[in-house]
Amino acid sequence: MSLKNKNKELIEENELKKEVKQKLKEITQLDDNLKKNKNEDIKQMIKYYRNMTVETEDRRTRLNSVNLQILAISVTAIVWIFTNCQKFDSIHLGDFYYIIILSTLTILAGTSFISIFCFSLQSAFKYKFSKIKEFGNQWKWFYLGNEEIIRINANPLFKNNWKNSSKPYLKGLSIFLNNYEKEDLNKEITDNIQQLYLLQVHNYYKNKFYFQLNKIWAFSVKFCFAIMLMIVIIFIILNRY
Repeated sequence: MSLKNKNKELIEENELKKEVKQKLKEITQLDDNLKKNKNEDIKQMIKYYRNMTVETEDRRTRLNSVNLQILAISVTAIVWIFTNCQKFDSIHLGDFYYIIILSTLTILAGTSFISIFCFSLQSAFKYKFSKIKEFGNQWKWFYLGNEEIIRINANPLFKNNWKNSSKPYLKGLSIFLNNYEKEDLNKEITDNIQQLYLLQVHNYYKNKFYFQLNKIWAFSVKFCFAIMLMIVIIFIILNRY
């Protein structure tokens, strides 16, 4: 990307930030009763999107568990078929059944492996928007809203570093208490509405990830059907001639 385009994007981003700040300021200028009602609605919506995300993630995790089982069963079956391929020689159309079964199992194994790999990439995905200092995670709702919490050692392999966790823990607690002390209705509603939008975008990602895994299997079913049809056609042609 050229320097000119980078500067253009930076200017556009700054303009959008100014626009968002202005919208947040307008919210603080609403009537107090209206702000209280909106704030309660926002908190309910935060719970809603958190529950939606948990449900979607649960479906995605269950699908990955099924993929692991299918991969294990398919690979085991493929190995068994290879080691017992001679048994198909005594069966009428044994070659046909051998190829059909082996092709199906190979597609199942390949699809489940791709889906598992995709799941791993999704799980390691870093949501860059969640680290935006001004409009990212807010201190009350998520640990990324408190920079001191991130400094706490979370590596179980290096226990000696745990001693260094006391200081950031206490600093983080101090920030947390200070934020609660200074929080008023205006600060609460602007923080909450930003967190609500963040959760909405996060839920969008989780749904996209889930549908990506579903699309892999949807394509696999069509591909498997096409392969089976092609094998049938080839065998019919070979048997005729």
